[in-house]
Amino acid sequence: MEEQSFLPPPPPPKDNKKVWIIVGIIVAVLVCCCLAIAGTLVVLGTQDIGPLSDLIGSGTSIVGTWDLEYDWDCDGGASQGTLYIHNGGTFDTASNLHGTWSTRGTSFTMVYDNGTTYTGRISGTFMEGTMVAFDGATGCWKAYYRGP
Repeated sequence: MEEQSFLPPPPPPKDNKKVWIIVGIIVAVLVCCCLAIAGTLVVLGTQDIGPLSDLIGSGTSIVGTWDLEYDWDCDGGASQGTLYIHNGGTFDTASNLHGTWSTRGTSFTMVYDNGTTYTGRISGTFMEGTMVAFDGATGCWKAYYRGP
């Protein structure tokens, strides 16, 4: 008698519908989470705190004395100065220059009376950013909070 080889029957087709439902749910949850995070960041980033705010970043008062380092052309030739930020959106420097300042979220803008503008970010007791002079020169700056 001849031997017969038996092959097992093919497996039944998988129910891919369940897999796609699970994948769809996971994607929907991820998209919702990303949208919620993005929306929160937009709201926080555009919330106007205003010049009278004294709580920025980690609770540090922005009003007070700051040690300023500025470097025209960002070439490593930094100069130093002292910046006095006052309530009401004004500031002066130790070299008797004046201007106005404002915040928006953690963004900081300072405009000297001659038009030179500093923009940057506040992070606790530290600020840094870029600057554009009234004559178009550009540079980098950073400042460290000294105290009230």
